[in-house]
Amino acid sequence: MDNSYRTELVDTHDARNAIDALLAGREVAIKKNGVFGCSTKWQEKQASSVASLKKIEGQPVTLEMASASDLQTLRTNPTRHMLLVSFWATWCGSCIEEFSDLQDTFRMYKVRDFDLVTVSANMPGEKPGVLKMLEKKHATSRNLLFASTDTASLQVAFDPSWESAVPYTVLLVASIGKGDASCSSGKLYAQF
Repeated sequence: MDNSYRTELVDTHDARNAIDALLAGREVAIKKNGVFGCSTKWQEKQASSVASLKKIEGQPVTLEMASASDLQTLRTNPTRHMLLVSFWATWCGSCIEEFSDLQDTFRMYKVRDFDLVTVSANMPGEKPGVLKMLEKKHATSRNLLFASTDTASLQVAFDPSWESAVPYTVLLVASIGKGDASCSSGKLYAQF
């Protein structure tokens, strides 16, 4: 589209120039441009896309109960990855709407230093409905469910400043081993 994939380095707009030339009946100056970045998704690759989806659908979907202690540990981000933690509920329309995008992001980046944990704020007795939704969305991430009906104490266990709304999503930086002071364990990187 442009002569660089980095916006600040763009000095020609090749796609726009080609369209303007065609509309004006002029010869297109740059007829072909190499691309840098993700590959173009060609229709003939559809079979591999279907195979990938079948592989995802074949992976197990699990749901673990999460206590206040589990949520405190989760907040410290014991992984060596960036950790996206998303709190949601089956009764929250916007939570359900964004859920597939979170799973897509997880599938794209799980081969890198990235993990996703979803935490349902539903009541423990609603576990079958939560699991059914997770299965429908092919949620192969780590999935947790509040293990108590005292949702306020579970929210505070993860984040005392959380104002009780869902969806509530945070990105935590990676834990770093002893001797490396470049970042602290469980440090909040972004909150959505």
